[in-house]
Amino acid sequence: MQQTVVDHIEQVAEDVVSLVLRGATGPLAPWEPGAHIDVTLPNWLTRQYSLCGDPADRESYRVAVRHDRLSRGGSEYIHRFLRQGRALDVSLPRNHFPLLPAPEYLFLAGGIGITPILPMLRAAAASDVPASLVYLGQSVASMPFVDDLRASFGDRVRIVATRRQGRPDFASVASALSPGAVVYACGPGPMLAAAEAAFPSGRLYAERFRPAPRSFAPNTAFEAVCARSGRTVPVPADESLLDALTHAGFPVAAGCREGVCGSCEVAVLDGEPEHRDDIGAPAGGCTPVCPAPCPRGSSWTCDQAASGPRLNARNDMLPKVRTPDSRQMIRLEVRRNTRLTPTFSTITLVGPELEHLKPMGFDQMVRLFFPREGQDGLRMPKLSSEAWMAELLLLPKSRRPWVRNFTIRRTRPELGEVDIEFALHGDTPAATWARRARPGDPAGIFDMGMSYLPPAHAEWQLLAGDESAVPAILAILEHAPASLVAEVFLEVPGTADIRTDITAPEGVRVRWLARDGADVLPGGPTLDAIRTSSLRPGRFYTWVAGEAGLATGLRRHLVRDRGVPKPDIAFFGYWRHGRSSPG
Repeated sequence: MQQTVVDHIEQVAEDVVSLVLRGATGPLAPWEPGAHIDVTLPNWLTRQYSLCGDPADRESYRVAVRHDRLSRGGSEYIHRFLRQGRALDVSLPRNHFPLLPAPEYLFLAGGIGITPILPMLRAAAASDVPASLVYLGQSVASMPFVDDLRASFGDRVRIVATRRQGRPDFASVASALSPGAVVYACGPGPMLAAAEAAFPSGRLYAERFRPAPRSFAPNTAFEAVCARSGRTVPVPADESLLDALTHAGFPVAAGCREGVCGSCEVAVLDGEPEHRDDIGAPAGGCTPVCPAPCPRGSSWTCDQAASGPRLNARNDMLPKVRTPDSRQMIRLEVRRNTRLTPTFSTITLVGPELEHLKPMGFDQMVRLFFPREGQDGLRMPKLSSEAWMAELLLLPKSRRPWVRNFTIRRTRPELGEVDIEFALHGDTPAATWARRARPGDPAGIFDMGMSYLPPAHAEWQLLAGDESAVPAILAILEHAPASLVAEVFLEVPGTADIRTDITAPEGVRVRWLARDGADVLPGGPTLDAIRTSSLRPGRFYTWVAGEAGLATGLRRHLVRDRGVPKPDIAFFGYWRHGRSSPG
């Protein structure tokens, strides 16, 4: 990784900004036209962007980012939250789209696809190689770098606003090419499909935003053997290897998750995977794992990510949960619904079957079953083994209840009561049900155990979470021994959500962090506060939960910047910003 600082942010077209990232510790790694970098954002999402600056400039990188209306969080964060002076980690440049020597070039670019093409055009001009560009976009205002291109290359650049002019006839463009000329194209799928139909395959080199549609043999289940750990990971027919490895606890870097960027490549030691990406068969026996590779055989062996973290999962790095010796489905009903703050509400459940629940304290988790809107009752699985989920999925959706994970806030066995605390954000099924729940409404729970398992060697503890983890952390503090020494960071949406109902040992210091603003990214205040804190000396145990970026971001900071051993960190992503809300 390389450390950079955002030196300049500039609007270069409608919904497109240009970022200049200056090296924070010295010259940056060299690159060639066509290269891209992974950019790790402060919300700990990693995205790939083509380098569009000058390869001779070792002091800074330049990228351009279009605001994707269907953003998974990357472009949205850059356009809404990123500011000048922010530190960003970037990878070493990678190049799956290199500019090969040729007597003449034709460049085709569509929209943000101009970014890898721009340095190629400059390189050709610097080498006195004939080159021209056809640049397409819906409107001139939506096309970045138009003025720079016109000023630098004049009539060698043809600007086509397709909304007004329509798409050019690539066949006529192809007929005018001289022998030996090659075509480089980057842009949306329809543009590339038209280019592929017009230009001979041996003369066209393309980079895509999405994998090209192709037909493959039906998926089959297989096994991946991870050589360093010796573990075998089963990969179902309907799941990608990336998902299977992630679910098994292997830390694989992943960016596009579609087979385009190459950040999730792993080394193949044995077996022959079927390449379903747009990178082809990379050198060195590597394959991306985000498509669903159907290997030619029942298993293959992988070693490590070629560009990302090693595929060397260790059992002591994985989240641990202590489950009860015996458990069963417990039917209950609502006794009370108590509003605590604008965000928090407690629902008290009661029922004779509660005698089957074994209170464990701390962050004891349960699966909470509650009816969907319009259902006339609650249908719960009858099985109390791990097969309960399969039984549930056999129910038609119209009869299937909602199931969500929650922490038990308190139990009162003498009254046959249990409290479940909710963070009421958004219109998620659980938050909607919690707002409407009335005495007598049916509900059910299934005990899942606890994840708070501090090791004996910990001299103190670091507990952190957003509103979705506040109930668990408050329960941990209530059950903690009087000798506990801890630093606690609790993030809530607003100052009105800061709680006073805290019972904690004297050695615990609690800091409340209120976002108080729509433009403050969930998890950001907690990450910033801990990064700038002088933590206590001595070996400590960390328990962090909440928004996925907060959980993974804090773990990464502690491991990378503070040297905390990975086994000393328990981290849990309860929700993801932009996809769902807590509660």
